[in-house]
Amino acid sequence: MSLASSMRNTILGKAAVAGLFTSKLAKASGLMFVSTVAGGVLGYVFQVLMGRLLSVADYGLFVTLMALLAVIGVPLGALNMVMSRKASAYRANNQPEQIAAMFWWVNKRLFWTAVAVAVCVLPFTPMVQDYFRLGSLVPVWVFLLMVFAMLFSPVNIALLQAQQNFRWLAVNGVAGQGFKIVFCVALVLAGFALNGALMGMALALLAAWLMTFLPLRHVVALPTGASQAGEHLSFKSAMPVLIANLAFTVMTQLDMVLVNHYFDSQQAGIYAAASILGKAVMYLPGAIVMAMFPMVAENDSRDESSVHLLFNALALTAGLATAGALFYYFFADGIMPLLYGQKYQPAAELLRYYGFAMLPMTLVMVAEHFLIAKGRVIFAYVMMLAIPFVLLAAHAYHDRLIDMVYILGACGWGLALVGFGVIGMQYWQGRRPGRSRA
Repeated sequence: MSLASSMRNTILGKAAVAGLFTSKLAKASGLMFVSTVAGGVLGYVFQVLMGRLLSVADYGLFVTLMALLAVIGVPLGALNMVMSRKASAYRANNQPEQIAAMFWWVNKRLFWTAVAVAVCVLPFTPMVQDYFRLGSLVPVWVFLLMVFAMLFSPVNIALLQAQQNFRWLAVNGVAGQGFKIVFCVALVLAGFALNGALMGMALALLAAWLMTFLPLRHVVALPTGASQAGEHLSFKSAMPVLIANLAFTVMTQLDMVLVNHYFDSQQAGIYAAASILGKAVMYLPGAIVMAMFPMVAENDSRDESSVHLLFNALALTAGLATAGALFYYFFADGIMPLLYGQKYQPAAELLRYYGFAMLPMTLVMVAEHFLIAKGRVIFAYVMMLAIPFVLLAAHAYHDRLIDMVYILGACGWGLALVGFGVIGMQYWQGRRPGRSRA
């Protein structure tokens, strides 16, 4: 089916509007969206509780270590996408034994890689203690335990996605935040302060892994006599996905780094408040991406078209993100003092436009995941080319905080136009973009 005919059937068809909200993608996205919102609320409650229970200094260290954990987790996000795509292909080809073999093959390599890294890092832990001005080495050791606990959950999540088990994915999204509240609050109240909060995170990660393993225990059971041998994934196939994830992360987080460089700490704090709230416009449609990805990967394995899924996902995302941006535009003056207090009132003007700056990145996120599910990484390279423009624009125009929002929005829309233009031209000309098979 050509791009033009798919567009006509998807957008102009008589049942297009009704199908948009009753399709399998819409139903799965709705479930994941509810889970994302609920998990987001619990996540905000968790941050408030930690801020109140820990001292200001300990809370600052806790947030810093959590940010470092997020950066370390970027390669795991790439692993999740590559595994989900490969498992979807196995599922489409009715090869359940290959899914089980891949599960143990990947976990075995993750385990020994983690052990090797830990052995190499341990001699440098005193340097980490000095850098973060920690009172002892215990927080560093617990942080290493957190990293170890975090390694294996993306494997389970990838298989749940491939199985299109969105109910358990939704449960995990909410329960994961609940585990953090229960374990961290309990250990902090017990008097363990920062060490308790970090140990609570480690226990929460382990609990989340166990919970996601329960619905997979039959899926990953190897048949008698089956072997784990075989090259299920390759570094070559994972690298483009890793580049794509890193490029997207940089594009959406670079503004905060630049603000900290060009403005004083007071103004950077104001911008941070607007940024944290404004990025919700981009994160909420992530539920749609999580539902779409395995469907596209499975269709691609069967050589079936998924263009209708792309258009449906883009339509749902555009509607959701636009509604969020409009909400911020009209109610920013009330939202900011309600959540952060009157001292952050100047951030309301930034929040009013931040949602619109994030809108193109939500569309890019959908297209990027759609292409990766099909083994293509066009957007990774387009985004890498867009990053220098953000740096140059910020260097030239940084008189006001609002300038950074305008730069973010302009570069985002430019990225979306170029990226979608490249995709459109290749489809119209009947060419297939370069594939990177996992």
